[in-house]
Amino acid sequence: MRELIKYSLSETQIEAYARDGIVYPIEALSTHKAQKYRTEFETFEREVGRPLRYVAMMHLYFRWVFELTVEPGILDAVESILGPELLVQSTLVLCKHPKDESFVTWHQDFNYANETSSETVSAWIALSPSNRESGCMRAIP
Repeated sequence: MRELIKYSLSETQIEAYARDGIVYPIEALSTHKAQKYRTEFETFEREVGRPLRYVAMMHLYFRWVFELTVEPGILDAVESILGPELLVQSTLVLCKHPKDESFVTWHQDFNYANETSSETVSAWIALSPSNRESGCMRAIP
């Protein structure tokens, strides 16, 4: 059975991004694909022998991470904002495991991409449910 996914942003979503600097939720992956990538990450954790909280630039070393970064639903949403000339600048895994007391402070992506750099966006991808009970991502427009 073919899974139907909305691959590009609507005009309303593009306007929201221009106004607020954030647009969500975007269904860029099917549940099946999200689970596939989560399983890959969990396998990696088992191979490392410990839970991982922070891992950068994984797309350069692991095929499955690169494949996640170039999923059509993700690229098409980003293309709706930036246009067709895209470059994956970096990847970052921030993982909060159940009962993990760690805290990620508020930050601004502007610190990573300022007015002198090329236009960028961050695509935050949840591979598990993101809700209040799980310590979901929060943003200030």
